[in-house]
Amino acid sequence: MFAFTLLPLAMAAAPVTVPVAAHKPPSVPVIVSQPLPPPPPPPPFMSVTSRSRSNPASVMPRNNPGTWVQTNDYPPEALRNETEGVVGFQLSIGKDGLVKDCQISSSSGSPVLDQATCKLVSMRARFAAATDAKGYPIESSFSNRVRWVLPKDVEPPVEGVQQFSFIVEADGTQTDCRIIQSKWGSAGQPVGPMPCRQIIISPVYRDAKGNPIRKRVTMTETTVIEDVKD
Repeated sequence: MFAFTLLPLAMAAAPVTVPVAAHKPPSVPVIVSQPLPPPPPPPPFMSVTSRSRSNPASVMPRNNPGTWVQTNDYPPEALRNETEGVVGFQLSIGKDGLVKDCQISSSSGSPVLDQATCKLVSMRARFAAATDAKGYPIESSFSNRVRWVLPKDVEPPVEGVQQFSFIVEADGTQTDCRIIQSKWGSAGQPVGPMPCRQIIISPVYRDAKGNPIRKRVTMTETTVIEDVKD
């Protein structure tokens, strides 16, 4: 911002006659214009598709790891032998967030439990892939443990019909599982692993263009108890 100062006007004086000698008018100075400096370059253009993430990010589970292995998954052989143990595993995660490989990092001492752990986790685990400093997905690894504990005694099933509903997400996981009609539970209440087993639906549902979409599924489960004839 420029500041301007107004100077006071000089008071008009009485005219004075001054003799002027004959002389040549002074030569007019020649003004040579200097070229202006070039304008500064414009700021670099930022594409609207540029990534906002500037820091690398670690791989993160997208679904609850507690649902990867459940009581219903206990191998029958391990149940018969009353085998328990803790299995450490390491997963190789691809750029798409899917499990590419599973390795046992610490064995439970039971090949049956070790194999079941890798099989179930590889099938059910879903991840948000790790990213580099520019925000691009990269391959990574994820480690955790599963503690296999023999299930407690449960009451035997009874006859009845149960209707339940759940949402299959675009990645194949299940959410919002609710009982609609049941002899054993209250309608509308969330249910546990039975009947909503946390499995991955594959292949997933797709629209007409082939894009993965969400779908709500309603199922009816009937339990019948019969005598066994010797």
